[in-house]
Amino acid sequence: MRVKRYKSSSIEINQDVPQGSVLSPLLFLLYINYLPVNIHDANLVMLADDINVLISDSDESLLQTKIDRVVADLENWFNRNDLVINVGKT
Repeated sequence: MRVKRYKSSSIEINQDVPQGSVLSPLLFLLYINYLPVNIHDANLVMLADDINVLISDSDESLLQTKIDRVVADLENWFNRNDLVINVGKT
C-alpha cells in the first residue's frame, strides 16, 4: 500500500489489527459496546479502554455471590469475544 511517498509491505493478519492502526479504536468500541448489557449485578464505568466494575450489597455473603457471578460473566464475555484480560494491569 502506498500513501503519499511512503510504502508499506503487506502481511497476513489472522485476528489482530496492527498497533497504531486507525481501525483499532473503532473495532475495540464495537467489541466493548455490548459488554454492560451482558453483565448483571454490577455497574460498569467505561472510559476509553478502562473498565471499572462496581458491585455492592449490604450482606457480605450476597456480595461475594454477586462478585463470583460478575467475574464469571466477564470471563465468559471476554472468551466469547476472543479478548484477553491483561492480568498484569488488572
